[in-house]
Amino acid sequence: MGFIFQIFNAPLIALFPALLVLIGYAGRVRWPFGLPTGFIAIVVGLACAWLLRGLHLAPIPPWPQARPGFYLPVPMLGDVFALLGNPLVWHSAVVFIPLAVLNVIGSIQNLESAEAAGDKFDTRSSLLVNGLSAVIGVCFGNPFAPTIYIGHPGWKALGARVGYSVLNGAAVTLICLTGALPFLVWLMPVEVTLGILLWIGLVITAQAFQEVPREHAPAVAIGFIPALAAWGELLIETALGKTGPAGFALKDIAAGFSPELFIYGMLALAQGFLLISIFFSAILVKVIERAWLAAACWCLIAAVASACGIIHGFVWNGPGFGPDLTFFHSVGPGGDVPSGLDFALVYLLAAALLAALHLLKPGEVKHG
Repeated sequence: MGFIFQIFNAPLIALFPALLVLIGYAGRVRWPFGLPTGFIAIVVGLACAWLLRGLHLAPIPPWPQARPGFYLPVPMLGDVFALLGNPLVWHSAVVFIPLAVLNVIGSIQNLESAEAAGDKFDTRSSLLVNGLSAVIGVCFGNPFAPTIYIGHPGWKALGARVGYSVLNGAAVTLICLTGALPFLVWLMPVEVTLGILLWIGLVITAQAFQEVPREHAPAVAIGFIPALAAWGELLIETALGKTGPAGFALKDIAAGFSPELFIYGMLALAQGFLLISIFFSAILVKVIERAWLAAACWCLIAAVASACGIIHGFVWNGPGFGPDLTFFHSVGPGGDVPSGLDFALVYLLAAALLAALHLLKPGEVKHG
């Protein structure tokens, strides 16, 4: 959604290239001289941007202050080991451990997406290389965790093969080691490239519906809801970060929003949203299949995760909202702020109902 808003925020630069991408890829258009759709869209967007700048209808960004050169990575082993011994680091474990788990889950999902598109990669070796690259990056001071990239079906549909990944890696490495990125951004607005990301998002969303049995489509749809909540939470966090309410209590923050937003519900659904999506989808799939006991087991897993604060529990820690990993949160059921315990009790009740259905084996309503 952020990318889409960015496109529509600069329509004269970004919207036509985005529409060109949709026309070229969705319509499977073969352009003159075999030129790729993405290349044409970027060139057209770049021409539009500089035409507007030349006519003084858009500002020319200041020349970058960076100095081009050749910058080799600098090992930081001493700093890394010193950081591991700092107690303040482990106080942040409630943030980086869930993020690491979600990162691994995301990589596995991308491997599944690739397999659904016809390309099976060994899970163990793929995750191992991904993990080793993360460790190597940390040793050179890189704070960004790598992951197996998303959108394999989309890239494959565009004609990308092994060479595409090799060229990407070589190009990104060259840009990083030479300090060329500020100059590329100065020359080419990021907005002109976003149409390609929009198309990739459409392709992988469509794949989610196309590759599952038709009757499981509702389970795919329900999986989107927690992600939408997380996106809404990001908007709220950004707004609060600008106003700086570091000393505010959670109730004071909620009081500043219209009650129609149901902000506590959004925050509860956003915490651990990827796991919540998995739980919701798995429960609904098993219910659709009338596998009551399996659905009950998924509800029990969700109950344990809720009670531990892995999902649903949230706290305001100043710069943003974070997971509340307090086992059996002190806030009791029915409090003003929904707690992980509230959700755990509901999941347990659902598990009991599903277990009863397993024992009773009720008849099935035939839709006519």
